[in-house]
Amino acid sequence: GYRIGSVYAAAIAERLARWQPPPRGILFDPQFASSKLLSRELHKEISSISSLLSDDEIERAGKLAAEIAESEHGDIATAAAMVAGIYWEFSSIAYDRAGIGDGYCSKFFAPFESYISLISMADQIDPVSVWKRSIAIMSSSYTNPPDSSPLADARDIIGHSIPFDVSHSDLLRSDSVAQAVLDLLEGNRCR
Repeated sequence: GYRIGSVYAAAIAERLARWQPPPRGILFDPQFASSKLLSRELHKEISSISSLLSDDEIERAGKLAAEIAESEHGDIATAAAMVAGIYWEFSSIAYDRAGIGDGYCSKFFAPFESYISLISMADQIDPVSVWKRSIAIMSSSYTNPPDSSPLADARDIIGHSIPFDVSHSDLLRSDSVAQAVLDLLEGNRCR
């Protein structure tokens, strides 16, 4: 499982354990669903269209994203709906301003909405028991996240972790990570 996909990997492992010994998962920078994660994803999407927004619009979107991150939503689904609404509002402005309108806005909104739904649904799965017996392959971004990071919530739950001096964005393309995964799959110890 990679990032929020690690939650879904735990659900699959639990199902497999119904008819075979529980599998030990390999997780890549695992993280829980949270309002911080939703806020961070919103911020990234707003940043990607920022050249089409005014400074005031960027500031307002940033404040809305920060409010979501700082709130302690017990209901991630509600926070996800808020994030989707905020993104729709600002992406509509951006794409209208670029002259490509609703058709393109809908085209680009659908993948974001799908990802936000994936995060929201992950909140309904408890991965802790599987994560405790799993191995986490961790990027340098993951091993030392600030306490406010969505990554900080998950790192202490993992049964065993293997840190790598690669960025989060390079984790799945690193030759050393690929070799470690091969070693794990072959039953060898990782160095």
